[in-house]
Amino acid sequence: MLTWKVPDVNNLEGTDKNTIIGNQAIYKATKDAYKVFTEDLLRRINRLNTNPEV
Repeated sequence: MLTWKVPDVNNLEGTDKNTIIGNQAIYKATKDAYKVFTEDLLRRINRLNTNPEV
């Protein structure tokens, strides 16, 4: 399984780093929501690929 790297990335530019560090808890809390969104998006794309008439 892939890990959620956004909150722990070390090689960001100054302003980006401050934003990420200041919001680490928020980013970590949204991991599950991003996962659900991505799985749903991929399911929808797969449906388009398997049933082009819909």
